[in-house]
Amino acid sequence: MAVGSVLAIAVGLIAAVPTIITRLVDLSDIPASSPARTVGWWHLTPVATATGMFAGTVRLQLAGYSDGEIITSGLVLGVISEVLLIGGSYLGGALTFVYGTRVLNRPRATVSERSFPAARTGILTAAATEAPGDDGSYERADDRMTEQRCTDPGDHADQYVR
Repeated sequence: MAVGSVLAIAVGLIAAVPTIITRLVDLSDIPASSPARTVGWWHLTPVATATGMFAGTVRLQLAGYSDGEIITSGLVLGVISEVLLIGGSYLGGALTFVYGTRVLNRPRATVSERSFPAARTGILTAAATEAPGDDGSYERADDRMTEQRCTDPGDHADQYVR
């Protein structure tokens, strides 16, 4: 169990590096005056702290790695790190599900469209910036297109906006 815990945490720390980079880029895209930016910083703080604490956990557990022992201080630090990570992840969920950070208003968007939303078409960009209807319902983007832009409505039938 001691060997498995050290290896699992080490792999998690390696995976954390690209995750931290992408989250910092996402945070920089949120307007400074937005409440989502504040939540973003509150999300970043416990997650970054937990990552550093997990690095400390690996360091402490290395003493028991070769003997197969679980070091008590490493276990305690790991549990505290996990609690921090869960709290920070909850706030990350709020960024997505409450504030819609990095969410497209297109339920059938392809993986590349979801991964690179800046590459969206002009039709989507214009449609996605419109305000929701009076009743807050979704409208089909192709219903609002002019005849000139609607030469092939099937190409845009899956594009929904608020």
